[in-house]
Parts: sequence; C-alpha cells; structure tokens
Amino acid sequence: MRRIGAALAFLVAAAGPAAAGDAERWREFTEARADYRAALDRTRAGRGTPYALPAVDFFLFGMGGRDKSVYAGGRRLDARTGAVLRAWDVAEELIVPPAYAVAIKTKAGQLVVISEDEAAVWVEADGKREALTKGVVKLPDFAGRKHRLVLRVLHQELLVNVVGGRPVPNAFVYATPWYRDGAMMAMAFETTGNLPLVKEWILGLREPFDRCNAGEAEADNPGQVLYLASLVSDKTHPVVPLALKELTRLAKGTGVEGRSDFASHPVYQTRWAKFGLKSLGLPDPYTAPKVRDTYATLFWWGDRADEVPGQPVFAREDKYPYLAWASGHSAGTKAGKLGDRNYPLTWEAEASQAKYDGMARIGPEYVKRRLCAPHTWHAAEAFLALREEAEQRRRGRGRLVLRLTAAARTISLGTKREAAGRPAGVGASYEFDKAEGDSMGDADAQIIRLLTEMRDAQREELAYRRAVLSESLDLSRRAVRMQRVGLQMVGGMVLLGLAAAGIVAIGARVLSRV
Repeated sequence: MRRIGAALAFLVAAAGPAAAGDAERWREFTEARADYRAALDRTRAGRGTPYALPAVDFFLFGMGGRDKSVYAGGRRLDARTGAVLRAWDVAEELIVPPAYAVAIKTKAGQLVVISEDEAAVWVEADGKREALTKGVVKLPDFAGRKHRLVLRVLHQELLVNVVGGRPVPNAFVYATPWYRDGAMMAMAFETTGNLPLVKEWILGLREPFDRCNAGEAEADNPGQVLYLASLVSDKTHPVVPLALKELTRLAKGTGVEGRSDFASHPVYQTRWAKFGLKSLGLPDPYTAPKVRDTYATLFWWGDRADEVPGQPVFAREDKYPYLAWASGHSAGTKAGKLGDRNYPLTWEAEASQAKYDGMARIGPEYVKRRLCAPHTWHAAEAFLALREEAEQRRRGRGRLVLRLTAAARTISLGTKREAAGRPAGVGASYEFDKAEGDSMGDADAQIIRLLTEMRDAQREELAYRRAVLSESLDLSRRAVRMQRVGLQMVGGMVLLGLAAAGIVAIGARVLSRV
C-alpha cells in the first residue's frame, strides 16, 4: 500500500508542471497587456483627452479574407449574424490587442487561448490547437519602431474590415466600400505587403464614383480610383478612361471642382486628381486653385507645392477623428485622438449613411450613441501618421549630424579666414552661414541650436532605447522562465514514467501472488 501511495504521489507531482505552464502563460499575457497599456499611454500623450468609447470589452478576429468573429463576455460570435459559435464559463479573461489574442481562465481551471497570426485564427485548450479559419495575411512586428505595439493594433483594425476582399469603413454598419476610405486603407496596406487582399476588388472596379454618400458623384472619387488602379494595374484598367472623362467634366479653372461630403472642396479634389494621374504616369493638366478649402489639409502627401498658407486645420474632431489626424499630419501637430479603451482605438460617430443597428452585436450603447468602432479611415490616418513619425525619428538624428558638421565647418572656415585677414563671408564655401546669417555670431547661434537639438534627440533616443532594452530583458526573463517550466515538464514526464513503471511492477507482484 505504501508503494501504491508513493506512485499516486508521483502522478500528482507530474501534473504540477502542466499547471505551472498555464500559470506562466497567464503571467505572460498579463505582462504583455501591461506593456501595451504603457505604450498606448505614451502614444496618447499630447493628443488631448482620449475619446470615451462605450465600456464594452471585445475583440475582433478574422483579418483579411478570413471569417469574421467577435469575442465578448466569454462568447465567440459570428460577426455577421451574431450567432454564438462557442461559449466558455469564464472566471477571468485577458484581451491583449497587439498579440491578437484573448486568454480565458474558466471556472473549471482550464486555460483557453484564442489567437490570430499570419496563417489562421486559432483556439488552444488542453494541449490541443485548432484552426478556426485560415487565410494568408502579412503581420509585420514593427520591431524597433516607436509606437510599435499601437501600430500593430491599428493595422489589425484595418485588416478585420476587409470583408469578402472589399475594404469597408466598418464591417458592422457599412455594406459597401467607399473609395476615399478604401484608398487610405490601400495606402497603409502598400506599406505592409497586404495589397493582395484587395487586389481583386480593385481590378473589378468599373465606376468612377462609389455613390455611397447619398448617391452623390463625389469629385474626389476619380482621383482615388486612378490611384487604386495604379496599385495593381496600369492605365489599361477599364475604369481609367471613365475616371478621366469625369475629371474633364469636373474641370473648373485650373483644377477640379464638385462636391465631397456635401460641399465644394476644390483643393482637396484637385490634389487627388493630380495624385491619381501621377500614380499612373498620365499627363496632368491641373493646378490646385489658390482658394480657402477646409479639406485642403486632409491631403498631406504627394504634390503640395501649391499650398496656400493659412488653410483651416481640424484641431480637434470627435465625431470624425480622421479629419483631425489627416489635418494634424499636414500641420505637424498632434491633433488626432485615440479612444480611451485598450481596444478598439478608432471610431466614427453620427455619420449620415451608417446603419448603426449593426453595432448591436457589440453593445446597445454603440447603437444609442450612433457610434461605430473600429473605423478604417481613422485607423489608416493614425497608422500612416505614427508610422511616418517613427521613420522621421530614425532619419532625424542623421540630418542633425549633417547640419552640425556643416555648421562646424562654417565656423572653422570663418576662423581661418579671419586669421588670414580676409572677410569671413567671402567664397562659395561659406554658403551655409550666408543662408542663415552673415555674421560669426549667427553661425555660433546655429551650432548652439543644433547641439541643443542633438542633445534633445539623443535624450529621446536614449529613453526609447532604454524602453526597448527593458522590453528585451523582459522577453529574456520570460524565455528563461519558459525553459524552466519546460524542464519541470520533462522532469514531470520522467517521474510519471517511473510512477507508471512502479504501478506496473506492483500490479505484477500482486498478480503473481494471486
């Protein structure tokens, strides 16, 4: 009996590592969520009070062409119908947006993980992993970039709104793509290698207007459809001659003019036309008019040589936050907001063409407030602005070094010329200082200013590197802990084998006595 008791003790001990593995994974998810919340706070800093979204915890699965589902309150729902696909008796849950994962601890002590990666949506429980829906997407990690975790979430909010190969503003309240939103989504997808997800939709375009806004032929659409065609085809795309014909019809003065969002925006509309033509390598006869246009600053890329100073800027915009993000991108300000929840980060409110009843699958508060989340124009503008900010951070230090070197050469050259009894400002080699001011005092001020800028940039870079190093150390510690758990599991399996052998031996002896 003592030997049987010892064998059972071995079995109990062997079960320990599996429980320890679950505990370790739960700790990993908890730490990952904390890291994300800290990163989100850093990104929100300076952007005003985050927008208050309804207090509903949910997460969307099904990026790209995969089936769409919603996790909320221990249930996985079909995003189209609201039907319950699976349910769990939840004791505790962790939604970790940048990991594209939800971890569930059931009341029975089971750990369930729903996650999504480049291959599929998965559910894991009791050591088994099942693919729920498959389809290839590209999910860059954005490693080493500022705003890395937030960029991952914004990218996901774009990808989950590709429905049947079509990019929609929000899958719950919009049934068809809008060219404006779709073009901005495609601009983001071009940077992440995900254009194939919408390629067939673009190839199938046959109308120069989407007519989604109360049936209007919006004058920015032809330029957008030309740009979209350029991403997967060329000027032989069937929609191109139709778009060119409409641009000719909309021509007014030097540019293009019509209605977009129920108002005239000739600068914005002409810039889209010019960008679309340039993207296809077609002749461009247009020049943006020198007029006031409240949408002018929404066009922050491409040719802006005709910029009129003092164009209106959307400083804060809660209903249509993409306007503030685009406008702030133009002006170099932090005008755009993110939501106050961990997920989603983007939204749109009180839009005239949205069918908000669809948000009932998420929560009645969304319907009551005429609010949808996430929203792809918002997500695209935020993604592209933060991505560019991260790129500028990388390039900025190099530019400072070049400017500092030029300033140092200026002062050195000026000092040598003064020592030789010649005017410091003589010669083409002194052009750098001539551009900023002709005196040595001005050059001194330049180098002091540049040194200050470099010091500030170095401090910011150091803080960022410390954050990255801290994150790397955390990952290393987690890896070590996982190795220990693995060793415990191996040890447990050995003990389990010994226990089983002991039980077999005891059984054999008992049988031999019988």
